[in-house]
Amino acid sequence: MPVLECGIAFECTQHRANIAGLMPVHSRGHCAASGVVQVLKRNKNQSIFIAPRKTTDTSNVERLEDRRLMAVNYDIGINVNSASNAAFEKSIPIMKKLGVTTVRLWHGVDAWDHKEITTPLKRAVRLSNEGFDVLMVIANDDRKVPNAADVKSWFNWAMDQDELRKAVDRWEVGNEPDLPQYWNGSLKQYVQNFLKPASEALRAHGETVVSAGVSWNPKDIEEMIGYGMLNYTDYIGFHPYANGVSLQNKRIQELKDIVRGRKPLAATEWNVRGYEKGSKTDWAKAVEHAYTNIKDNFELNYYFVLFANNSMAGPGGILKSDGSINKPFYDAFATFIKQAGGTPVVDGTPPVVDETPPVDNGNTPSETTAQLSLYNADTDRVISGISDIKTGDVINLADLPSRKLALLVKPSANAQSVKMTLNGQTQVQSHLPYAFFGDAQNGQDLLAGDLKPGAYTMTITPYSRDHAAGAAFATRTIRFTIIDSATPGNSDNDGRANIRSYSLINAVTNQVIKGYESIIDDVTIKLSSLGTRNVAVRVNADEDTQSIRVSALGRTRVENAVPYAFFGDNRGNYAGFTPHTGKYNFTATAFTQNNGQGSRGDTASIDIRFI
Repeated sequence: MPVLECGIAFECTQHRANIAGLMPVHSRGHCAASGVVQVLKRNKNQSIFIAPRKTTDTSNVERLEDRRLMAVNYDIGINVNSASNAAFEKSIPIMKKLGVTTVRLWHGVDAWDHKEITTPLKRAVRLSNEGFDVLMVIANDDRKVPNAADVKSWFNWAMDQDELRKAVDRWEVGNEPDLPQYWNGSLKQYVQNFLKPASEALRAHGETVVSAGVSWNPKDIEEMIGYGMLNYTDYIGFHPYANGVSLQNKRIQELKDIVRGRKPLAATEWNVRGYEKGSKTDWAKAVEHAYTNIKDNFELNYYFVLFANNSMAGPGGILKSDGSINKPFYDAFATFIKQAGGTPVVDGTPPVVDETPPVDNGNTPSETTAQLSLYNADTDRVISGISDIKTGDVINLADLPSRKLALLVKPSANAQSVKMTLNGQTQVQSHLPYAFFGDAQNGQDLLAGDLKPGAYTMTITPYSRDHAAGAAFATRTIRFTIIDSATPGNSDNDGRANIRSYSLINAVTNQVIKGYESIIDDVTIKLSSLGTRNVAVRVNADEDTQSIRVSALGRTRVENAVPYAFFGDNRGNYAGFTPHTGKYNFTATAFTQNNGQGSRGDTASIDIRFI
């Protein structure tokens, strides 16, 4: 399972009073002896990386540090806003203790010809050296629509600052372009005059781009997509602010309906509104309750904010301005870490939350839907293309990477338990993950069920309390079919050379990376989940194959012996490459004789996108 990424980001829209900020993203490890969470070092000067960033030279491979990674699925982050140097330094060990690994920082550009390393940029390097993964926001502080050439020039300058470039893992281009206090132009001008030139400069250096998070309205995302935003970003930024958890969930669902999975989502700021003038305890409980839906729908998320201040959401900071603990928000944030690890929040009882602050009418059972996904129980990963099973779907076992399968339900409402019935067999789950066949190790190990060919009917009913108690939300019924039929022409005994799948290899240990034993389709892979930056790609073929012509990274060669490795091997010692964020194509053609001779068999091509 992938490594947890946690983080902190800078302040946003109506909530930012005094911004100089930082925002982090990180991976964490767990010391079995002490139980202390350790931050894993992420950039090229630190030991978790196998080879320097932004180079394909694998001749100087560093040794991997011996660490045990905590296996968790969910990402969490926090906005690090402006603070004194003393408070900032005090916050670093606190963030590490909490398990924070990713931070979001803020740098405001008041004029595009002002090119200097400011305190926020210095802090980005400082946090990176401490092992945090860094998301840097570059904001347009003068708010005027800039000249695209000036923007591109500034980002090219930033790319020339070697220490800074190595420290920053993701760049967020702008902040809340829907609000005049951050952007005085139109959304179309944001895409064309800010996002596009920044993206062109960043991507030319292999950097990852996050579009500016709008403050609350998913329709703004839809409008920017119409102006070509998807061409210039790797993540879609969004700030899911709303008065109450229910309205927040509705907006997140609307956003998902608009984006339709075309890009991963990043909540670069989030909190819950409507409680600012009421009880801080109720506010913290609402935040704690909201996190479940945030983590389930955003690949990256950054809680707002680290240091409490007087801005709109500022009182919800987990630390006071001097770096001391700010209860109850610190405790709520600590609970996020427990949830991410799959452990109960408190004695199995969900927090009692008032979901109807002044302007929110709350959720109703009729608004609830649920999503059914098929998981590989060997890797605990969702199977590509089967994350939302619908009535009428046909699932071919022969196309799957494993026969050990798990079924997971994700209710979109604030459910605390789910009743699931599959072909007359009923299960009730009162904790995440809602796995029909169950799980072990607090949700970290999904159990496989016996899914044989045949017709299946699954009914799903979420409930507002544990053990299928409380209010019952709307029931969803899904009818699907499972078959077991090999793809025509791919029989083991058809006398032609056949390609079965691809495998991703750790080129340091020469072992297949778990979860990527049998890649049969395009796939997106988190670099932070691999445990190495020196990887190889192997083609898996049947016994009739005697050679394979492989093409990748602009090079073509022929492999005449197992293993059929794209970059070659020496008696099973794989040669690898260092992937960066971006898409790589791998194409292989099988032949029945050596040196690409004889009968030509399958040609298989896949795209691997690293993020």
